[in-house]
Amino acid sequence: MKLYFLKSLVGIVGVTPNFVGRLEEAEVKFPMREENELFYTERDIRKLFLAKDLQEMGVNLPGIEVILEILTEWKL
Repeated sequence: MKLYFLKSLVGIVGVTPNFVGRLEEAEVKFPMREENELFYTERDIRKLFLAKDLQEMGVNLPGIEVILEILTEWKL
């Protein structure tokens, strides 16, 4: 499994570290912690692309949280 640092993640997806932080605070996604480093998976990247698209469509953070939670439960 390939892991990404925050800097790589935001560069790939085209979001700000603040956007990622807000999703983490809303418990939409969780980075992996290894020693004192945070890493993100390819699944996190897919979720961020979706969250970014939803935000661009006007969905607010609570709505993004609900949609991503449903998709996680359905394992999509």
